[in-house]
Amino acid sequence: MLQVPRKLVDARPILPVSKNSLWNKAAERRDEIASRIEARLEELHLRGWVRKSQHGEYPLYIAVDVWRPVDESSLTGTSDRSFLKVTIEVEPYREYSTIYKAELQRHNKHYTASYWRMPEDELDEMVTYLVQGGTKPVFFKSRIPGIVRILSSFIPLLTKEYENELIEEVKPSYRTWPVALGWAGLIAAVGGFVTVYTESQSPYGPDYSGLGLVFGLAGLALMGTAWWLSSRRPVFEVTAKQPLQTPRREFIVDNWQVSVPEAGVDFASFQGRIHEALRMMGPEIEFSFETYQTRTPRGFESRERLVITKGQGNVHVHTQPFGRDAFVGWDSYLNWARWGETEPISKVVRDGNRILYRSLVAGAHIPSKFDLMELGALAETTHRIIVREIKAFLKEKEIEADLDFQIVRGDRSRALTEGKDETKPWAPKVGALPQPPGTHI
Repeated sequence: MLQVPRKLVDARPILPVSKNSLWNKAAERRDEIASRIEARLEELHLRGWVRKSQHGEYPLYIAVDVWRPVDESSLTGTSDRSFLKVTIEVEPYREYSTIYKAELQRHNKHYTASYWRMPEDELDEMVTYLVQGGTKPVFFKSRIPGIVRILSSFIPLLTKEYENELIEEVKPSYRTWPVALGWAGLIAAVGGFVTVYTESQSPYGPDYSGLGLVFGLAGLALMGTAWWLSSRRPVFEVTAKQPLQTPRREFIVDNWQVSVPEAGVDFASFQGRIHEALRMMGPEIEFSFETYQTRTPRGFESRERLVITKGQGNVHVHTQPFGRDAFVGWDSYLNWARWGETEPISKVVRDGNRILYRSLVAGAHIPSKFDLMELGALAETTHRIIVREIKAFLKEKEIEADLDFQIVRGDRSRALTEGKDETKPWAPKVGALPQPPGTHI
């Protein structure tokens, strides 16, 4: 009989990945909130500085500063300043897995609250308060009725329905044989040894010290048996699936830039040509278009970049019109971050097995020489393709230009040590105003 070979199972320690990860959905929700805030500000005839967490930046957030002009003279400008930040956190084993934390500051009022829902009308109310003031927005008011809060001091279970509990699958179960034996053993041991002690202090009447000693030793035996049964359970681990987007903590390695003559005349065609050529690099390479916002001394600029990723290496490709010319350049980065597991959120006994549930957290990755080699190959390939397309463009347009195609190399020894400097922040601070502490529901 012909035997079909069994499929080889990959059992190496790699966290599972999913397109439907809760972190992917939270990122979509972040984009929806940012768009809603911009739309509401436009309804109020304002444009604030709305920004959101960049790709790979966790926790996810949306922040907005509004400096509404109030008065102006030849020497000064008076503005009414306010700040709002919404942070989105993911708790995969809660009944409501998406948690919203809002921080609002206007004049001398500081509000902060966390909740697992953020309806559009409450978000609009916060943006309106950000601009016009008024009464405290509903989101920052307690969800628990006042009478329930008062009675909960005496009856704690009254607030249970207002808690974001663990899902049923993850709730610990204490109805197991080891737990029952342990409690029975503890009661027997305490009762037995208390009897022995009592009898030793009272010389009169029947002597039950022997019986108490038997109960005490039997209790200890039951407790030992409970521990033995518990320690023999197989242990399995459950981890939430990580999103496609890896956390980022980038440090630059190499870079290059040039100004291409006449490429800005039909910039869209020139840019599309560069991008299309790069996307033919290979199916194992990841590509994403990212919009990032830069604050200048006198305004704000939004630009788009193409990010090419292979492993822990990222190459940011920049193409921008510059009059009749076009700026083309790239920067290569080593990524010092990755997804890691948290400590167990919950421990559950099911079908005789102990199951540990873990969530995800953005953690540190120490790049190796192989990461650096892979990044070098990615950057070299990107550079070769861009240079080829630029030279072809110049030849087609019959343009003679002396362009510098030499890559600006970084310090290779420094590239593998730079991220170890713990004084460097993981991400820039968000918001120009101090943040109020504390949360409530």
